[in-house]
Amino acid sequence: MSKISVFSITPQSYETAEKVKKVLMEKGFDSELICSQKFSSNADKKVPSISKEIRKSFQGGNNIVGVLPLGILVRSIDPKLKKEDPWVICLDERGKHIISVLNGHKGANRFSKLIAEGISAEPIITTSEESAMEIYVGIGFHEGVNSAEIEDAIFSYLRELAIEPECLRGLCTADFKVNEELKKVSNHLGVPIFSFNHDEINSTNYSLSKSAAHDVLKIKGVAEPCAILAAKKNKRRFELVSKKVITRDITLSVVKCYP
Repeated sequence: MSKISVFSITPQSYETAEKVKKVLMEKGFDSELICSQKFSSNADKKVPSISKEIRKSFQGGNNIVGVLPLGILVRSIDPKLKKEDPWVICLDERGKHIISVLNGHKGANRFSKLIAEGISAEPIITTSEESAMEIYVGIGFHEGVNSAEIEDAIFSYLRELAIEPECLRGLCTADFKVNEELKKVSNHLGVPIFSFNHDEINSTNYSLSKSAAHDVLKIKGVAEPCAILAAKKNKRRFELVSKKVITRDITLSVVKCYP
């Protein structure tokens, strides 16, 4: 039998993943525990991107156990799945269990519960509490980058952060960056663009990563400050999830908000 890879994406899920691996090892099955390097653990392997490692393990023939939202697991195996895909639920033949498979916050969770109540079944919801948050993505990009590249970078980064695309509430950037390509992304994803001018960006009083925009454009940055400004404008409580990532010619920053 092939090796069994057990994946954990948060400190909360790590304890469960450890128990799963222990059971498998005690039964004589070759197993490994893989987690994100973003938190401290004694995992067999710590990786920068859980999604990429899941896909690598799957393609390499390993069996997969994911202690994580099912939607993230499915998208990791098939990264072509996007936010605009329809929701998916699955029932066993006897109608005892209903599983929210994909796009939980778009309808799969709600309809799983609705149907379960109607036929006296048990709804199986794996979406983490973190997915109930709202996020704003700050974007900086070079001239010539097209909408497909921007969209792919966003989805790839959200998978890396284990954040459901349904949580996205806005694309945030400097006013001079708003072009037709970004508008295409906005229309395709169904989320607005929040843009800010030079003075608004420089008014940001938060600790920011060093940005090339400071020397070239005389502003504190683009992705980070714009995501923060959008979150501050729309919500009272927010937190910078990830400072910066550069994918080719694209810089991204993610801020999450709480109700």
